[in-house]
Amino acid sequence: MNLERLKGVVGGSSGWMKFLGILNILSGVFSIPLGIFLIIAGINLYQAANAADRFKYSGDEASLLRYHEKLNGFFTMMGIYAIVALILLILVFVLLFVVFGSLMSLSEFETL
Repeated sequence: MNLERLKGVVGGSSGWMKFLGILNILSGVFSIPLGIFLIIAGINLYQAANAADRFKYSGDEASLLRYHEKLNGFFTMMGIYAIVALILLILVFVLLFVVFGSLMSLSEFETL
């Protein structure tokens, strides 16, 4: 494996990772309590970008390992966020159907 090529590939992603990390942090702040998952994911992604930069310039294996650990943390938090968001979405739809069904059963709506 060519170390210089690996440095370029890993280092090339750090700019977007920092940008998305900051966006995730800001999104998380505005959407508490689900936001905690986004905040943690954003921090992990930002730290992965910093490790990518360190690896790009030093070629240090510890930086590459930290890069992958932080990316793993990012994807774990985003996965948990997606699962919780889907569960909440399903609950909202169930609640809407229950409320709509209750409204339809009222006598006022039966005459319409």
